Amino acid sequence: KPAKGTAYYLSLFFFFCGLLSKEMAITLPAVILLHDLTFGALEGQALSAKGVLNTVKNRWPVYLGYVAVGLFYLALRFFIIIKPGDGIKPHFGDLFDRLLYLPNHIFSFIKLAFAPYDLNVEHVFSYPPTLFEFNHIAGFILPFGLAIFSIILFKRFKEIFFGIWWLPITLIPVYNLIQIFNPIAERYMYIPVIGFCLVVPVVIYSLFSRAFKRTVTANMATLFVVLAITAVYSNMTLARNRDWKDGLTLWSKTVQQSPNSGVAHGSLARAYQEQGMLDEAIAQYRMAVKLMPNHFKAYYNLAVVYAQKDDYTQAVDNLLTAIS
Repeated sequence: KPAKGTAYYLSLFFFFCGLLSKEMAITLPAVILLHDLTFGALEGQALSAKGVLNTVKNRWPVYLGYVAVGLFYLALRFFIIIKPGDGIKPHFGDLFDRLLYLPNHIFSFIKLAFAPYDLNVEHVFSYPPTLFEFNHIAGFILPFGLAIFSIILFKRFKEIFFGIWWLPITLIPVYNLIQIFNPIAERYMYIPVIGFCLVVPVVIYSLFSRAFKRTVTANMATLFVVLAITAVYSNMTLARNRDWKDGLTLWSKTVQQSPNSGVAHGSLARAYQEQGMLDEAIAQYRMAVKLMPNHFKAYYNLAVVYAQKDDYTQAVDNLLTAIS
């Protein structure tokens, strides 16, 4: 269909609003292309490079609007809405390393979707020490295996293909190809996990429809399993909610999970500070300074607590360090 009409222009406007709200929305043009390939142009056909090129050729006026909005936002983001530096520079290897370990990075998010246990506000990110570590090998095998599996199933199970590719496409902004401070965070999964939620029931129903002749039986069996999975995840959500009771509870647990995270220690110190527990806050801020020696905010926060304790010598020393 031609790229015109009120609905189309409204969608461009809301796409821009989405970008202003959460930058992960930048993947919308790729998701639209994925949808067109899966449920539109290649209906009844095998996936091929020719089919992809024909789809882009026929639908480029539609995509052009979304790409233009995305580029306009990026221009605003990097040249007008400039975020001041916070003193922490990412240090996750050069571009070759980030490309080499990209499958492993994707694997981390896949694991998070399937098994969201031991959730953590502040993951300490690091690449595997060697190429032959189990997680790295699995990180290569599973993503590529899922990609091949989805292509094989493309003609018969389009929902599975769509759901599998939804996850890596919507994760593109956090692949760390352009360095970001937190390459892995659970909040990045809010949109990508939709693909997981689509694939799981479709796979379960496909298995039961083969096992049972009656459609009603297959439907009921699928419903039972999906409800069981939902119950397990809901229980995990309720348990996690208790960790979010207050800042002190949340960051105490986070420090236990990520003892090498300066952000976690600094946040726990802030929680202690708000409770008036200044000695405990100083201990945590000192740990944050030790872990992030080039982060001016950690020194500034430490200075504030010393000032609250009327220790102005220490306060001034830390303020001078923050300034330097």
